[in-house]
Amino acid sequence: MGTISSKSAFEKTATVLAGLTFGFAVEQGRVFEPATVLGQMSFDRFIMLKMFLSAVATGIVTMSVVSMFPFGKKNFDEMRADYFKKFVGKRGVLAAALGGFLHGVGMTVCQSCPGVLYIQLGTGVPNAVLTVCGAVSGAFLYGMVEPTMARLIKPSANPRSNTLDQYLGTPYFVAALPIAAVLATGVFALELFRPWGSELTVPNSAVASALELRAWPPYLSGLLVGGLQGFLILTQGDTIGSSTSYAVLASLPLVTEKMEKMSNYLRGYKRNPVAWNQVLFCLSSIAGGYLSATQSGAYGTVPGVSPLAAYLGGAVMVFGARTASGCTSGHGLSGCGILFLLSFIVMPSMYVGGGLAAALM
Repeated sequence: MGTISSKSAFEKTATVLAGLTFGFAVEQGRVFEPATVLGQMSFDRFIMLKMFLSAVATGIVTMSVVSMFPFGKKNFDEMRADYFKKFVGKRGVLAAALGGFLHGVGMTVCQSCPGVLYIQLGTGVPNAVLTVCGAVSGAFLYGMVEPTMARLIKPSANPRSNTLDQYLGTPYFVAALPIAAVLATGVFALELFRPWGSELTVPNSAVASALELRAWPPYLSGLLVGGLQGFLILTQGDTIGSSTSYAVLASLPLVTEKMEKMSNYLRGYKRNPVAWNQVLFCLSSIAGGYLSATQSGAYGTVPGVSPLAAYLGGAVMVFGARTASGCTSGHGLSGCGILFLLSFIVMPSMYVGGGLAAALM
């Protein structure tokens, strides 16, 4: 019993440290700012894309290292097998495209995403609480209609390959590392095209120390976030994700056994220790964002969106994420990082939905 308790305490500690780091990095990268999210969807700003590509590239490198050595390969293989279970026989191209599209629409309306929303809470962005309420409502609604959605989005057949390396018949790192190099080159090109300092809503102070700076280069913040992937795989056999946490929170009103029967989908999350671990990660990221914002004096200085946009956008965003079974974190950072083929459908669909919404706003 003592050994199990010690292992659990170690995993929880690792989760908290990872969440704190994630929150700190996202706040310093400024990708949580509503203007940054909207600017990315309208392709007027590229800070978010630079950090995202940097994080995916770094995650690929760290996961490649983990996958190449005996001490990490078992965890890496088990992590991918668990990841695939959410999709095989349950979700295919339709779920990925539809879910990604709705996710992008919601992101543009509320100018957030499931992962950075927690950092918006920690940094005092106005109406972020309403976005969380909308996000939980979206997860609850999906839980109520999940049997119908499951029938609509169920694929007609299972794919022959789940990932690019499986399709090519190569080890993960052989297929992944060239992609990481391409992504890193893309970040370099974007920086030449639009230097990150020119896209800040508030410029850095010329006399501030590193910790007092309002903003760090997005590729530096991306390095921190991407580095968490290998750490999480080694310590708990998991990767970065966030939209599941809203399904867990949405399950809390089901306080009796009779109420739990209203949604087997939500009941499953309510009793899932791995899902609760994601909640701990996300709550820790709130603290990380708060610590970073207070250190730089940026707390409470970022404008938000209207109450209606916050709530409705949050609901659509997470309903879409639950349809696709993942968001910008689960599909973007992690799914693309492990070369999951459906994630390469979710992300472009997200930009299509978000871009169309931005054009109409």
